[in-house]
Amino acid sequence: MKRRTRLRKMGLPADPKPVPRKTEPSFYDLAVSAVKELEKTGLPNSWANNLDFLEDCRRYGVSHTVNCMRLHGLLPSRLKDMLGSPWL
Repeated sequence: MKRRTRLRKMGLPADPKPVPRKTEPSFYDLAVSAVKELEKTGLPNSWANNLDFLEDCRRYGVSHTVNCMRLHGLLPSRLKDMLGSPWL
């Protein structure tokens, strides 16, 4: 029995659609959204050029990363290394 016929007999579509993969935002998109968040908090916009900052934005989210910078003065990855904090 052919594959397509077997799939139809099982009630499945003959040609299943591929599941779209979630694409990660580019560093440019992260930098644009980071500048907007940094302007709200009063932190310098130069952080949006830092690759460690942008990598943390990709991993933890822009607003969480900016809040860590505002509250603690450290990137979330540095806080996690120092404190071993499970909430990050």
